[in-house]
Amino acid sequence: MEKNRPHPWRHCYPVAAILLATLAVYFNALYNGFVHDDLIQVLDNPWIKSMRFIREILGSDVWGYYGHVSTNYYRPVMHLTYMAEYRIFGQAAWGFHLVNVVMHAGAAVLVYFIGNNILGGRGGRPGSVYLSPPLVAAILFAVHPIHTEAVTWIAGVPELTYTLFFLLSLYLYITASGGIGLRIFASAFFFFAALLSKEPAMALPTVIIAYDYSSGALQGNRLNAALKRYLPYAAAIAVYLAMRLNALGGMAPVKWKTDVTPYQDVINSVPLFTEYLKKLLFPFNLNLFQQYSPVISITDPKFMVAIFIATVFMLAAWLAVRKEKLLLVPVAMMVVPMLPVLVFSMVGRNGFGERYLYLPSAGFLLTTSYFISRSVAGLRNGRALLAACVAVMALSFTVWTVERNADWKDEYTILTDSLRRTDNIIARIGYGDCLIKKGMTDAAVSYIAGIVKDYPESFEAHYSMGKALSLEGNQGRAIAEYLRALSLNPSSAEARSALGLAYGRQGRLDDSISQLELAVRMNPYLEQAHLNLGVAYGMKGRKAEAREQFKKALSLNPEDKLARDNLEYARSVK
Repeated sequence: MEKNRPHPWRHCYPVAAILLATLAVYFNALYNGFVHDDLIQVLDNPWIKSMRFIREILGSDVWGYYGHVSTNYYRPVMHLTYMAEYRIFGQAAWGFHLVNVVMHAGAAVLVYFIGNNILGGRGGRPGSVYLSPPLVAAILFAVHPIHTEAVTWIAGVPELTYTLFFLLSLYLYITASGGIGLRIFASAFFFFAALLSKEPAMALPTVIIAYDYSSGALQGNRLNAALKRYLPYAAAIAVYLAMRLNALGGMAPVKWKTDVTPYQDVINSVPLFTEYLKKLLFPFNLNLFQQYSPVISITDPKFMVAIFIATVFMLAAWLAVRKEKLLLVPVAMMVVPMLPVLVFSMVGRNGFGERYLYLPSAGFLLTTSYFISRSVAGLRNGRALLAACVAVMALSFTVWTVERNADWKDEYTILTDSLRRTDNIIARIGYGDCLIKKGMTDAAVSYIAGIVKDYPESFEAHYSMGKALSLEGNQGRAIAEYLRALSLNPSSAEARSALGLAYGRQGRLDDSISQLELAVRMNPYLEQAHLNLGVAYGMKGRKAEAREQFKKALSLNPEDKLARDNLEYARSVK
C-alpha cells in the first residue's frame, strides 16, 4: 500500500509546465495597451476610480456608468476587478494584462486538476503522467490561439473571471467528500462569484449533475445526499437572481433588434455551433469582429452541411460517453455554456465572438485529448507518436498565439487588422476615431464621410463625423452632424455633451450650457460634461456653479489635473 501511494509532489512538474507555457505565449501581450472597449471600461470608467461607487456597481447593469446604454448584462465582478487593478497599477496597461495572464494560467491549472480527477488514468495512458490526457488538455488550453481575445484583450476579464470561478467551484465539488461540508460551501461561494462575473456561469449546476450522474452519485440511496448538496447552489442562484432583478428591473429587459425571425433564430443555432466548432479545430483568421451571415431557410446548403457536422459531433459524443461515462462532464462543460450564444438575437449585431469559446474549449480539449491518447495507446510506438502529436500542436498553437498577441498592440493595430479581414462598421468607426486621436483631422473627415455615405442612419457615424469636424475647426458642420446623430439617438449624453462643447466654441454660451446641463442630467457620471459645463459657467460669470461642476468632475476622476486646476482657479476668483 505504501508503495502505491501517490507522491504528494507529483503535480509540481505538470503545474510548472502549464505555468511556463502560459507565460511563454502571453509574455509579449504585457507590452500591449488599452484597445476598443478597454478605453470605456477602464480609462473612462468613473466607477473603478473610487470605492464609493460599489453600491452603484452592485445595483446597476454593466454599462450603468455610461448613461444611455441599457443591457441584459449584470457583471459587478468586472468593475470590482478593474477597481482593484486600478488601485494597484493606475492606468498602466501592463498591470491589467498581467492580471489577465495570471487568471488564464490559473484556469489552465484547474483544467489539469479537474481532468485528473474525472479521467485519472483513463485514456490508455501510454507512458508517464506527462503525456496524460489532463496535462495535454491543460497545455493546449494554455496556448490555444482562440483564447487570445479573452486573455490579450483587457475587456476579456468577464470571460476569465467567470471561467476561473466556474472551474474552481467544479473542482471543489468533485473533490468534496460526504455530504454538505466546507468544500461544498466554498464551491457554492465561487459559483456565486462566477454568476456575478458572467451569465453563462448558470451552466455549472448542469455540469455538476452530469458529474454526479456519471459517477453514480444519483443512484439508489445516494440520491437524497446529492440533492442536499445542491441546496447551497440553489441558494446562490436565488440571491443572484434577486440582485439581477433589482439591478436590471427584469431578467432580460432589453430585446436586441435583429433582422432574423424567431424561426431563423432556431435554425441558426446549428450553423453557429458548427462555426464555433470549426474555430476550435482550426483557429485561423481570428478577428475582433467576426462576421456571421445567418441562414434564412433549412434548404440553405450552409444549414445542411451544419446539420451533418452537428449530427456527427453528437454521435461521437454519445459513443464517447457510452465508452467512458465520466466524459459526460467535459462534454457538458463544452456544450451547455455555449447554448446562450447559439441564439443569434441574444448575442447582438455581430452574432459571433471568439471569447465565447474560452470555457467550452476546456471541455473540448479534455475530450479530444482523451481520444488522442486512447487512439495511440495500443500502437507499438504509441508514446512517441503521442508526444510528437502534442508537440506539433502545442508549438503550432504557441506560434499563432504569439503572433496574434501582436495584433492587439494598440487600438490602431487591432482595427487595421480587423478591417484587413472584414468590412465592419464598428471597426471602420473605430479606425476613424483613431485618426482623430492621432490629430489627422483631414484624413478622419474624409474617411468618416465614406462611412456616413454607406450608413446614413448610423448614429455612431454622424457622431464621429461631428467630432472630426469640430477638431478641424468647422463648428457649424460639426453641430449639424451632432444634431443628426441626436435625432437618431436622443439618449446619448456623450453626443449632447459634444454638441454643447461645439456651441461653446462658437461663443453660443447659453446654447452650450443648455446642452451640457441636459447631458449631466442624462448621465451624471460623464466627467467631461461636468468639466465643460464648469468652464461654460465660468465664462458666464456663474462662479459658484462652475466650482460645483469642477468638484463633480474631480470626484469622478480624482487624478484629473485639469479638473483640479480649474477648481483651484475658480476658488481663487471671487
